[in-house]
Amino acid sequence: MNGPISGGFLCDPRVQLLSAQEESFLFRLLEARLRNDLNQYGGRFPTDPKLLRPIAYPHKAGPRDSFLQCLIAKLEQVRIATMIPPAPCAVFDLPPYLPIQSGEIIAPAAESPSGNGVIHIDGPGPPNLEKQIAVVAAAAANDFDLIEKLKPYFPRHDVKTEVKRFFEHRKKINRPPVPSALAKWMLRAEVPILRQPKAPVQQIALERPKQDEPDLFDQKFLREYERKKARASR
Repeated sequence: MNGPISGGFLCDPRVQLLSAQEESFLFRLLEARLRNDLNQYGGRFPTDPKLLRPIAYPHKAGPRDSFLQCLIAKLEQVRIATMIPPAPCAVFDLPPYLPIQSGEIIAPAAESPSGNGVIHIDGPGPPNLEKQIAVVAAAAANDFDLIEKLKPYFPRHDVKTEVKRFFEHRKKINRPPVPSALAKWMLRAEVPILRQPKAPVQQIALERPKQDEPDLFDQKFLREYERKKARASR
């Protein structure tokens, strides 16, 4: 059997050769081994997609048979999955996943301000958000699932737009869209500024000023003026 996948799931060189979907598939299998009884398959995974699908994807339809076969073949190619003879192999095995043990000592790189030397802390220390996001991204079944899983971590971001920009950028630079790179991208993404919609301009109806009533004195004066003018012109 190939060597175990140790404390950095995403740092294992074999895992680095996988695409985001292939990482997600491997992560699902490692989780499934913890919660499912595989005794009917000798503690291993069946190579038949129809038998493997309900194990890896218990709550959804899962990918088609041909795609599952490609995923299994890739795990075998990078020496993660081991086919169990005789051929045709009915089952395959995965190496054990060895997470970081709680007794491991983590020493900070810099000295403490007091100058008393390095402080040793028992346990794995506080969770690393970047690694958490990378693991969540690796466990996503597809792009839609990825966006929904990232939304709780980035409630103020336009997650759909940022994920799309990430994939476009990785394609442009000809690099695989690995979950670790996505985690760094999302943590650097800026919160969009929401512009307040402008209030509609209210049309104020302007009332035309009422014309003053004609002054009767002015009318009488004008008539008198016209008569005098007519007489003078004779």
